[in-house]
Amino acid sequence: MEDYIAVRRDASTVLPTLDLVERAEGATVPDALYGTPQYQTLVLGTADIMCWVNDIHSLHMERGDPINFVTVLDHHEKTGVQKAVDTVAERVAGRVA
Repeated sequence: MEDYIAVRRDASTVLPTLDLVERAEGATVPDALYGTPQYQTLVLGTADIMCWVNDIHSLHMERGDPINFVTVLDHHEKTGVQKAVDTVAERVAGRVA
């Protein structure tokens, strides 16, 4: 599951978008800060939240899409769609917390 989560982040446009926001706002984040566990928690948590909320929202259009977290859980964990949606929503809540 952790491998999937890393691939899902990389497949999204969230991380490059966060870099663009930094540039557009002229708010350069020094490498010493960017690499800290605390900052990475914020960046990666933001990516996960954005990806997973989108996966729940777009499920009706992406049923069967191998990058959609709900579909992945349903397929690999045999949870059923509603339980997979609930699990993804719980993970979103966990990242927000």
